[in-house]
Amino acid sequence: MRVGVRPDDVAAAAVALQDAAAEVEDIVGSLPVGRTMAIAAAAGLEAVVGGADALTWSRAVSHVEHEVLRAAAIGRAEQAELATMGRRLHRLAAVYAAVEDGVGAALRGLDRFVHAHPALVEGGAHVGHRVALEPLLGLGSRLGWLEERTDAVVVLDRRAPAEAPPPTGLGDLVADDVDVAAEDGLVRVTEVVDRDGRSVWVVAISGTQSWSPAPGENPFDVTADVHAVRSQSSAAAIGVHLALLEAQRSTGRDTSAEPILLTGHSLGGILAVGLAADPAFRHGRRVTGVVTAGSPTGRLSLPRTIGSVALEHRGDPVPRLDGVPGRQGGAWTTVVLDPPPDDTDGLGSRAHSGELYVRSAREVEALGRRDPAVESWEQVVAPFTEGEGRRAIAHEYVLTRQWQNPRS
Repeated sequence: MRVGVRPDDVAAAAVALQDAAAEVEDIVGSLPVGRTMAIAAAAGLEAVVGGADALTWSRAVSHVEHEVLRAAAIGRAEQAELATMGRRLHRLAAVYAAVEDGVGAALRGLDRFVHAHPALVEGGAHVGHRVALEPLLGLGSRLGWLEERTDAVVVLDRRAPAEAPPPTGLGDLVADDVDVAAEDGLVRVTEVVDRDGRSVWVVAISGTQSWSPAPGENPFDVTADVHAVRSQSSAAAIGVHLALLEAQRSTGRDTSAEPILLTGHSLGGILAVGLAADPAFRHGRRVTGVVTAGSPTGRLSLPRTIGSVALEHRGDPVPRLDGVPGRQGGAWTTVVLDPPPDDTDGLGSRAHSGELYVRSAREVEALGRRDPAVESWEQVVAPFTEGEGRRAIAHEYVLTRQWQNPRS
C-alpha cells in the first residue's frame, strides 16, 4: 500500500485540531464550576438543617465537588493535548512543504539539465546499458519488479467497430498515438479503405501509462519499457499483436497482403519497432512501415523492407535513453527538431510531450510537401494517408494484464 502526504492536507488537519482545542476551551470555560459547587453546598446545608444525616450529605457534596473539578480538569487536559497536536502538525506541514519544495527544485533542475545536455544523457545511458542495467534488473526480479511472470495473460475487451476520419498525414498518425494514451490499456487498429475497396491498416500504440515498477493490470507500464528496449516479449506487445489479429480476422477475408503501419509515442514507438522486427509478428501479414515519436529505438533492428520514420526533439531525453545516436539511411529516417523555447520552457519533460510531437509532426508534414530532402518518410506514410474517397473503421481494444495464479 502506498501512502501519499500532501503538506496542504497536513496544514488543514492542524487548523482543524486547533479549532477543536479552542471549542473545548470555550466549553470548559463555560462550565459553571463555582455555581455548581455552591448549589451543592447550599443543598447539603439545607438538608442538614432539616434533620438529614450530616456525614452522609457531607460526603455527597464532596463527591459532587470532586466530579465537577475532575470534569473541568479533563476538559483542560484535552484542550491542551489538541492544541499541542495542532502545533506539531503545523510544524510537520512546514517540514513536508520544505522537503517537497526541495525535491521539486531538484527535479526541475534535473529536467532543465537533461534538456540542455542531450549528448550527456546519451553518453550516460550508453554506460548504463553496459554496466548497470543487468544488476538493476536482477535486483528488480528479486523484488518482483519489472518482471513479466510466466503465468501472466492478456485479456482484450473489444469494442464495437466505429467509423472514424481517415488519417491525412504524419500529424494525424502521431495524434492518434497521443489519443489512445489518454485511456488505460487502449489500442486502436484502424482499417483505411480506399474508393476501390482496398484496405490498409494503422495500429496506434500508447506510451507508458503506469510508472509503478511492480507489474499491474495496465500492460503499458515500466515493465513493458524495460522488456521492449531489450527486444523481449511483454504483455503490452502480446496485447497489440492480439488486437491486430482480432481486428483483421473480424473482416472475414484474407488480409495477409494488406499493408500495415505501426505507430507509437515513447513506449508505443519501441513496441512498434519491436513488433515490426519480430518474424513471428510479421508471419502471415505485410508490415511496411513504422512511425515513432520520442522513442529510444536505436538498439533495435528492422528488415530493410520496412520503412521507419522517427521524430525526435533535440531537448527530449527519452529518445537518448538507448545510449546510441538516431539512425539514418537504409530503412531508417530520423527527423530531429528544435521546438520553440516557449513550448518547452527549457524542460526535457515538456520536450517529450505527446501534444508537442503532434505539432512537430504537422510542421514536418508541411515541410515534406515542399522539400524533396525528406521524401523518404513520405514514402513510408503515403499509402496510409493519401487518396480521395477513403473511409476508415476504428477497432478499439482495452488490454488488461491478468495472472493465472495471482499472488496474495
